[in-house]
Amino acid sequence: MGAYYFSGAVIINEVLLGLQGFASITYHYFPSLNFLLFVNTVLLPARAILIYISWLQKIDHPI
Repeated sequence: MGAYYFSGAVIINEVLLGLQGFASITYHYFPSLNFLLFVNTVLLPARAILIYISWLQKIDHPI
């Protein structure tokens, strides 16, 4: 389950970074975008820890 969360977080992070790059090219500012990137970046290690915990518990996942 942690692998799904981590993969989703990576995809969300890439989408947010792409949106931020496009916004900077067009000189638009989205005030909540920096906060969303911060929250997602903080949660990435937490999801990696979930993967590690599931590995320690030796739970089989279909991935």
